[in-house]
Amino acid sequence: LFPYTTLFRSLRPGKKPEFFKLSGLKTGDVAVQMNGFDLIAPTQAMQAMAEMKKARDISLLVDRQGSLTEILISLD
Repeated sequence: LFPYTTLFRSLRPGKKPEFFKLSGLKTGDVAVQMNGFDLIAPTQAMQAMAEMKKARDISLLVDRQGSLTEILISLD
């Protein structure tokens, strides 16, 4: 398994469960990288969140039961 800190938890559908499902995310996925930013590193995770506010597309790398899976999400 990958060395995650306790700050990172499994992803879950939030207020828009249909978006969660349509994007290809699954309950239990752990986001490890977004648009090239390492979400495990606190500084890069904060940069990723700031960039997300103006992003039109997101490349999300998730750990799905021990395997890395890339999810591409268009916010248009």
